Amino acid sequence: MSDQKEALLRAVALSQSYSSKHGRIRALNSVSLELYPGETLGIAGESGSGKSTLLRLLSALEPPHEGEVRFEGKIISGAPVNERRAYYKRIGIVFQQPRLSFDPRWTLFRSLEEPLQINRFGSSGERRALVLETAEKTGLDEELLNRYPSQLSGGQLQRAAIARAIILKPRLVFLDEPTAALDVSIQAQILNLLKDLQKLEGLAYLFVSHDISVLAYLATRIMVLKNGTVMESGPAKMILNEAGNAYTRTLLASAME
Repeated sequence: MSDQKEALLRAVALSQSYSSKHGRIRALNSVSLELYPGETLGIAGESGSGKSTLLRLLSALEPPHEGEVRFEGKIISGAPVNERRAYYKRIGIVFQQPRLSFDPRWTLFRSLEEPLQINRFGSSGERRALVLETAEKTGLDEELLNRYPSQLSGGQLQRAAIARAIILKPRLVFLDEPTAALDVSIQAQILNLLKDLQKLEGLAYLFVSHDISVLAYLATRIMVLKNGTVMESGPAKMILNEAGNAYTRTLLASAME
């Protein structure tokens, strides 16, 4: 990506460690990255590689022990609460298990409207119009909006999670294993939806997955993590076709099985 284009998200030398019964565990080791407007950066690695820790730091859900995160040039890591709240309005997050991220007592409409209410968006009528518009964009029939999470399939709930993530018109969406809990045919539908929304809304994605074949479909660039350390990073085609690291080749081989 050209240096003339300003990075939307930039992380510099992020490190993180946690206490355990075995002492301090270093979950991330000096990880740096850049994500530009409209592109998809894929973060690949097995369970325990540091992907989820990195996502928490980048989305300002927790501060790093070392390093910094910048969004649109402003430091987000360790920023005051009001600045982090402004950041949260500019990002969306889609989790792996959508059923766990919806209140079972709320209809889908209420869950989608909640971010608008929290951010004091418009009148009741304007909020309803935006919920309906976003549901249509994400392939949710209007009649589904009156249902509860227990009445929806996994694919419908993941579409709803995507709708909730984009309803405030963010510039960046974090995707944490968004297709891992879905069967293969539904995975393909969700990946196609994400690709279409990216074109329609001009979104940037940071896509975390253990399955490098999923990243192959969407990612502009891929970073490979192992034990909190970057093994390899570069354009997706290069990583997929000319992987120089043995661990990356192992991930590619497992995706082909």
